[in-house]
Amino acid sequence: MVYPQGTTGGTLASSFRNKMTAFGAVIPGNERWWHTANERMKVDSAVQMTKIMADGMLEMARYSGPAGAKLMWADIPGLNADRADLDLLDVTIGTYKDASAAVGTSQLGSQALLGATSFNIPMWNGRGNSTPTASAFALGHAPGGVYLPLTDPEYQNSTYVAPMRLEFKVERPDHMSDAAWAKFVAGGYGDFQFNILVDDKVVPLAVPAGQSTDKYFSSRISANNPDAIYLSVNLAVSDAPYTGVKAMLADSKTDLYTVNPTYLASNPDPFPGRGAVVQRGLLRVR
Repeated sequence: MVYPQGTTGGTLASSFRNKMTAFGAVIPGNERWWHTANERMKVDSAVQMTKIMADGMLEMARYSGPAGAKLMWADIPGLNADRADLDLLDVTIGTYKDASAAVGTSQLGSQALLGATSFNIPMWNGRGNSTPTASAFALGHAPGGVYLPLTDPEYQNSTYVAPMRLEFKVERPDHMSDAAWAKFVAGGYGDFQFNILVDDKVVPLAVPAGQSTDKYFSSRISANNPDAIYLSVNLAVSDAPYTGVKAMLADSKTDLYTVNPTYLASNPDPFPGRGAVVQRGLLRVR
């Protein structure tokens, strides 16, 4: 079945907040996502095109600086991960800021700094498709603001957690030869280590003895850019006061995409395999 359909700046592309709700990211000034008003287009094709656009927006938001993150859901006892969803979090371009200047030589010791980031991710007061006013943004978490009120019963009775795969983009230095870069990518110059900085104290993110580091850490090379390596750590950042770092294994999903169950009742899943649950290692910062 095909329909003439499209959007030219209305619907979900109409406002800053709606861009955030629909895609979790925004390109300032770009009001046009896709348009087929004078053509016939299958519903599946519209869904696929919107997914491509959304994934592109998210990649730009995650990697507008030296670091980014793929948010995920995880089943962690005692913690509420139900709000760890991009349409409930204010994640946009510039969320993950460069924090290299905050790391001093005394904290590095003999290590070389490959990257550092800091971030703050407020929670929206809820899903929506309206355009909040500037005054609503100014109110923040206060009554009438765009962010979750601090008096919200669920907020007061829950400890929220944002599981994520935090990823640093390390680019090849201009002076490094092909052989030296290949050795670097293969780990030939030593292991990559992740740390967090708490009150000027360096806290290592370490895997417990007997557990596989592959559950917690990963690296990849972009198919489009062989001169960059992405180094990742799985974190679970909670909104509780900091007491330390704890390693755990948990069922998790990096893809929170869902399909309307009513649609699935009489149609094949257009994206089989999306939303799969996988056991991952998470380093809980609490």
